Amino acid sequence: PHTVQMGVKGILFQPIPLETASLGLTIGGGGGDGAEQAEDAQDIPDDGDGADAAVPGSGQGGGGCLIATAAYGTEMAGQVQLLREVRDGAVMGTPAGASFIESFNAVYYAFSPAVADLERQSPALKEAVRAGIAPMLVSLSILEAAEIDSDGEMVSHGLAVILINAALYAGVPVASVLAARRLAVRAWRARRQGTGPS
Repeated sequence: PHTVQMGVKGILFQPIPLETASLGLTIGGGGGDGAEQAEDAQDIPDDGDGADAAVPGSGQGGGGCLIATAAYGTEMAGQVQLLREVRDGAVMGTPAGASFIESFNAVYYAFSPAVADLERQSPALKEAVRAGIAPMLVSLSILEAAEIDSDGEMVSHGLAVILINAALYAGVPVASVLAARRLAVRAWRARRQGTGPS
């Protein structure tokens, strides 16, 4: 037998006095048909949303969009709803997508609570995150609009979105730096030709 103790210090990023709950678990033990264990199990209450009720990384649902929620101040913001709809409606609709979300959550929830806390403390970071999320929201609208019925379609659409995001987040800055460098070289050559002997 084990006792699991849980504490909550905030609801939707609003601090509250610490609330705790304990849950008794028996791990292992003697067989049976599971009926006795089912009678002893306690239900975890749903928050009414359905999308965020599962434990992050559990493979059941996608968890919350912590960074986006902190950036926009509420999980009811349109941008956060879009992320949730794409995740739950498009990506989680196939086994490949569900597997991707489970792997993604294992990484995302390792750092997202800390980032969300920083956002709530820094309006400048909150604005920077909003600006950073904006291109991704545009590219993810492809998945929202697509009718994905198979793993093959999920993989192909997912790869397209990844390539678009790579171009937006890496390609555009690299192209900008290369263009600025070219302009600087041209300006340097022009100055050099203008000041050289005639």
